[in-house]
Amino acid sequence: MSRPPRRPRPGYPAVPLLLLLVGALLLGSGVWQSGQSLRAARWPVATGTVTRAQAVPGGRFADRRGWRPEVNYTYRVADQMYSGERLNFFRLNTTSLRGARRVLAQYPVGQSVPVHYDPQQPSRSVMHVGLGLSWPLWLLGAASLVLGGAVLWAGRGGAPWGGQTWLPK
Repeated sequence: MSRPPRRPRPGYPAVPLLLLLVGALLLGSGVWQSGQSLRAARWPVATGTVTRAQAVPGGRFADRRGWRPEVNYTYRVADQMYSGERLNFFRLNTTSLRGARRVLAQYPVGQSVPVHYDPQQPSRSVMHVGLGLSWPLWLLGAASLVLGGAVLWAGRGGAPWGGQTWLPK
């Protein structure tokens, strides 16, 4: 007597797989941004001058417009003038105009600022280096990976994938 064919699992573990994917992307982004910033910490430093500092719309958050501080600066490398606008390797969005202005208050137009520039490509620059805001990406990515893995493990009932259904029995 032959066995009846196996029925497919009633549900596909989309939520835990999505959590795993998002976690991997967040963690990968945090690692990449941290690597860029730590590499830039070894770049030479030039003295730059702030040429513009303003708050620009940075998207929407809970039906409110978000604002992002934007700072432009110029700097000189080997008698060549360059301009840049990267504060750090982490896109800084604030949810209020007041928050953006608080950041901008540190950069009045005309102020001298240290600028780290890439010696192989001097037009590539950044003002702040170090891990800065990458830790939330690392934390969210790791938490998402752990949560996705736990839900995936719980959904299979701790048994081999073979004939086990996924979640509610």
